[in-house]
Amino acid sequence: MKGWLQAADIPQLETIMNLWGGSSAGASIESAVQHPWSRGTVFISSASAFDMPKIDPNYLGLDADISILTSGINFVRKLVKAKPLGDALANEVSPGADVTGDKLTTWMKGACGSEYHPIGSCSMLPRDMGGVVDTNLLVYGTANVRVIDASIAPLQVSAHTMAPAYGIAEKGADIIKAFYSTPADTTKNQTLTTGALPSHTGGVTTTTSKAATTSKASAASTFVVSWATLVGLLVLPLFL
Repeated sequence: MKGWLQAADIPQLETIMNLWGGSSAGASIESAVQHPWSRGTVFISSASAFDMPKIDPNYLGLDADISILTSGINFVRKLVKAKPLGDALANEVSPGADVTGDKLTTWMKGACGSEYHPIGSCSMLPRDMGGVVDTNLLVYGTANVRVIDASIAPLQVSAHTMAPAYGIAEKGADIIKAFYSTPADTTKNQTLTTGALPSHTGGVTTTTSKAATTSKASAASTFVVSWATLVGLLVLPLFL
């Protein structure tokens, strides 16, 4: 894991600049952790499917995420002083150039938000590690309920989640086709290994930005189609 974090070709931070700051004359630069290790929770709040779940993102719950994000903010502070950008910018407004150390950590925890790429609520992991689905995308303890969307990815990706969601959907389709197109007496109980695909939470600055998917609908006797897939099926024909 240490080698993965230190690999030069695997980005750990994202820096985004926009021109809507705290005032009409301001700008903001966001620093975002691409592979947060902090894990939140999602629980049902009642027996009704229409009640909102209880969600705790637990942003910056681990020191490793705090350390990485602090490095990101320090990089941004160097960036805004470099020419020619530094010639166009004045003082740091939030949190303020004098905010460092523990004060900076406190500020980050209060200002941190999602980049809207939350995934991993139904992670493909061993059950004793908090996993929800196995390598057949079957929900543990069930015989015909599968989750096929970005929520199965146990680790965040350094990218938008659309492409991984499509890839997961393709693998899920292959698993289901193989399961229902082969003789029941030889393959109904076989294990098809798909490989775990890489949960984005953790951006700090004066801005936030990122997207999630959820499973819904059904195919044959297996509940599978994700919202991303469903929207694609409904919208794409309009452009043919």
